[in-house]
Parts: sequence; structure tokens; C-alpha cells
Amino acid sequence: MDYIENTDTQSVGKFTKKFITNYIIGAILIGVVVGIISEILSAFLPTQLQSIANFLLTIFGFWKISLSAVETSLKEVNINSDNVNKVLKNIFIFLIVLLVINILFTYISFKFSTRILTINLIINIVATIIQYAIIMLFCKNKLEEIVLGKKINKTLYIVLLVIAVIILCSSMLFKNNSNTNNNSTNTTNNTNSAIENKYPNAKWVEVGCSSSTNVDSNVATVSVNLGHYKEDTVEKYKVVKIICTIYKESTNEVIGTSETYYEDVELEYGYFSFMKTIRVKLSTPFVGNDFSSKIEAYGIPE
Repeated sequence: MDYIENTDTQSVGKFTKKFITNYIIGAILIGVVVGIISEILSAFLPTQLQSIANFLLTIFGFWKISLSAVETSLKEVNINSDNVNKVLKNIFIFLIVLLVINILFTYISFKFSTRILTINLIINIVATIIQYAIIMLFCKNKLEEIVLGKKINKTLYIVLLVIAVIILCSSMLFKNNSNTNNNSTNTTNNTNSAIENKYPNAKWVEVGCSSSTNVDSNVATVSVNLGHYKEDTVEKYKVVKIICTIYKESTNEVIGTSETYYEDVELEYGYFSFMKTIRVKLSTPFVGNDFSSKIEAYGIPE
């Protein structure tokens, strides 16, 4: 009996190692392919639709990876029905570790100037969690189909995909509303310089700022939240200016700058009373993740 248990344990461990190896190799290959396709699509799709296209491409890629990793590992290691749950436990632990790492990188990529979760970050994290939940389902269903002969139930896949797409669409609507607010705020002003010229000798003070930056093709999209943590206090400013500077990280070269002004700004407690999306055109396109950003906000108090 002890020999059989040891053999089963060895099989589970060997399968897990094979799965992780096959999964990582597949992820690297699919990552390159999806990255190339995403760059091609960025030339045709609006920025708002690219996140959905990238998400669906990634899901398709990891579907192929998951099926291939399970099938290849089963060809090399024999797993019986008694070991399915043990194998799934190891697979889920591996994927959860990847999920945590992915979320940490997502958080870091938003480059916060203050420690606060913005709506866009929350949406990205939720979409990532759903993505990994679908990957776990892929692995579970394929393993049970081959070893136990169970039929795959595709209903849950569809439900999760629909939920994820709805969440990403909500992000698009949120950004569009922010852009609309940007336009309506500045309709009474001809240019940014005209606003600044109205206050030639005013004293500018730093304003609390939280931001996230994403680069797509030759445009950086900066989501900016202004606010403070003074309870029962409303900070009023005659004008606020937001300065965005985008760098190519490897060379520290400035590849994009913008100054945007807003008049009659009131900031309540927290960082959700003033939210804007600013687009910065880049002089160097297709920098990928090789970028950093510096976002500053200053205001003239009333």
C-alpha cells in the first residue's frame, strides 16, 4: 500500500512539473504572437476597443496553452482518477501564484503618485481575476474530460466572458465620460495659455494627485484623480493645471508632454470628486512597456 501511495505521489509531482514547464513555454510563445497581433490591430481599432481585443486574444491564447499543457503532460505521465483532485490542486496553486504576480505588475504599471486604487485599476484587476478563473476552468475541464470522461460544460465559460467584456466596456464608458467632462470644462477657454495669462502673478500650490498611465502605439493615456484626505473639507481652486511628462525608460528621453488647465475646481475628501483622462501624443511610437511617467498637479487656491 505504501508503495502504491508513493508511486501516486511521484506521478502527481512529475505531472505538475511537466505541466508547469509546458505552460511556461506555451505562454512565452503565445505572448509573442498575441503581442504582434495586438500591435497590428492597434493600427485599425480605436483605443477603447483595443483592451477588449487584447483580452479576447489573451483568453484564446491561454485556452490553447492550457489544453496543450494538459494533453502533453498526460502523454508523458499517467494520471488515474484517484489523483485528479491532487493534480488540480497543484495546477490551481501554480495559477494563483501567477495571478498574484500579474496583479502586482498591473498595480506597479499604474505608477501611482499616491497609494489609492483608481476605478481603472480595479477594473483591470477584476478582468485579470476572471481571465485566470477561465484558465483554471480550461485546465480542470480538459483534465476531467481525458481522465474521467466528463463532458465539457461551456456555459460557465460564456458567462464569465460576457461578465469580463461588460466590465471592460464599463471601463471604456468611464473613460469616455471623463473625456466629455474634459471638453465641457474647457469650452469657455480658447487655449491653456489664455487661462494661465489670467493669473500672471498667482502662487501655485501642489495638489494631491493619483494617476495611471497606459501607452498604446503613439499615444499615452493618463487617468488622473485629484483630491485630498481632509475630512469635511472642500478645497477650492481658481484654476488647476496638470502636467504630464512621458519618458522612454531605457534612455530617460522625454517622448511626450502636455499641460492641461481646468478652472473652478472643487476637491472633496478622497480622490473621486475630480477624475480626468488626458491623452499625450508621443514622438516615439511603439515603446511597449519601455516607458515611465511623471504626473504633477498644481492649483491656485481661491
